[in-house]
Amino acid sequence: MRLVPRSVEAVRCGWWLIVAAWLASAAAGRAGGQSPAAHVAKPSGEAMRGLARLEALIGQRAWDDVASAANELLSAPADGWVARGPNHYIGLREAVQRRLAAMPAEGLAVYRRRSDPLADDWLRRGREQRDERLLHRVVDEAFCTSAGDDALWALGEIALEQGEHQAARATWARVHPATAGEQLAYPDSSIPLSMVRARLALAAIRAGDFAQARQEIDVIQREHPQARGRLGGEEVELVERLAGELAGALAASAAETGAADWPTLFGSDRRRNVSDAAAPADAAWQRVWSIRLATPQTGTKAPPSSLPVVADGVAYVQDGGAIRAVRADDGSGAVASGRPLATLAARDQDAGPALMTIADGRLFAVAPALGRVAGYDLRREGALVFDHSAAGEGATLAGPPIVAGQRVIVCEITGGDSAAASIACYELWTGAAAWRRSLGWAFAADELQASAPSEAALSADGGAVYVNTGLGMVAALRAADGQPLWLRTYQRVERGRARMPNPCRLQRATSIVAPGD
Repeated sequence: MRLVPRSVEAVRCGWWLIVAAWLASAAAGRAGGQSPAAHVAKPSGEAMRGLARLEALIGQRAWDDVASAANELLSAPADGWVARGPNHYIGLREAVQRRLAAMPAEGLAVYRRRSDPLADDWLRRGREQRDERLLHRVVDEAFCTSAGDDALWALGEIALEQGEHQAARATWARVHPATAGEQLAYPDSSIPLSMVRARLALAAIRAGDFAQARQEIDVIQREHPQARGRLGGEEVELVERLAGELAGALAASAAETGAADWPTLFGSDRRRNVSDAAAPADAAWQRVWSIRLATPQTGTKAPPSSLPVVADGVAYVQDGGAIRAVRADDGSGAVASGRPLATLAARDQDAGPALMTIADGRLFAVAPALGRVAGYDLRREGALVFDHSAAGEGATLAGPPIVAGQRVIVCEITGGDSAAASIACYELWTGAAAWRRSLGWAFAADELQASAPSEAALSADGGAVYVNTGLGMVAALRAADGQPLWLRTYQRVERGRARMPNPCRLQRATSIVAPGD
């Protein structure tokens, strides 16, 4: 098991804390003389040559040429991963921004003189229009300009308003090196450190992470005891206001009971396997009802033939090649006609176990055996609203999808002599590809390679998507546009075939991973 720090903009360079390790053999996982190690997808040769040229120009202190070379790289497609350290990769744009942020003041001044006008225009329009796309463009393509810290601040405000508390914390943390940790930090922000810490505390309070909020407030009280700033639209003493916010949130949380829904694998896109519902103190945990289901797979080591999901008092279960809707209180049919809600395959044995997610009144099911993801409108008795099949020989889909607004994000695994992993995002109503990012590929011993489609799975939180590929790679990308955040590789060990999806478990600012390979 590995604990990996995470966030929306970054945890691109986080640490790994090994909490459960396994012994590795140098001879394990060999197949046909090929190493089973992961091979990470790299940027184009042209991009890598441009990055090498940028480093050379910085060494020569040719600042005008540095600005030109950097802007050319930053405006190019964001494909591929650049090594930052052993087993650690980041996106090309972050690699460029890190080199700019480390320049001396004279270099930054020349870069800003050349690049500020366009970045300022993006920032102005992004603020006026509340356009996250433009603000992200400042962060992605012009981070080290004078507009970079202001864009981070505005993105954090929008994230907090939308209830994306982890995204807000991660974004604001990057404003100052003292709070960024190993994330890429803005080099010289004029925003007071006390205000950055106050926003981190506020986001922790809104997220219900009261222990973290208390720590943040204690730091402000110790290092900025007299600090004042704007919170809630007025000028206040930061410690006093935040302490009041925390006390109110603690009182409100004591009265909450939580929802009883279980809309996806392991309960939520964070895959924590924990319900927010409070069980009655006198719960007897007796069986209330049962129904017989078809069993498309046999054998004691096979995964469950159905992984139910629950929303609004209705349980959705796979029954062979069909999905049935039954009332959670008594097991009776929830579709008026009595027919299945949806049909995945003409024959039960073709369907295999499906992985389901409910979002915004729609149910999405991935059938890895069919290489298909389908979406059904629960308000119209299962009307088909989305249908996509993996393209290419040996291609399949893995794990339940992530639904982000009007888009569906899936993990695609392509087999053959080697297995490759990519993340793709599709428009819900048109089926058109919004973005696609290749992660990499691996030669593999038979058992290792066969495990990848069944183990690979997505998680999501704070505007980011996380994937355990089952191919020696764990990665994070921004959900909105697939911007690479971070990717980690690890030594693979032949341990037998994985039987279940094995996603990252997301707990606050940590991603917990226990790869099966």
